[in-house]
Amino acid sequence: LAYRLALNQILISLLSKIKTKGLIILDEPTDGFSEAQINKIRDIFEELNAEQLIIVSHEPKVESFVSNVLRVTKNGDTSLIETNLQNHKT
Repeated sequence: LAYRLALNQILISLLSKIKTKGLIILDEPTDGFSEAQINKIRDIFEELNAEQLIIVSHEPKVESFVSNVLRVTKNGDTSLIETNLQNHKT
């Protein structure tokens, strides 16, 4: 719950920059997928050609699919958010 609330706070703070047209939000789209399936979904994400794609995932490989990462970690009773982590699509 803390994770989702923290993500919601970030989205609210960035709302002025987020356009809803062309926006796709996916929650754990690769849950239970094999490595081959994860690789295939990467191609599907590219084919979507969405203006903005927000992916919530625990799958580390998904980070290689995106250009920006918001990482939420828990430290005791506190959720920490790392922002502006730049990745490069490979």
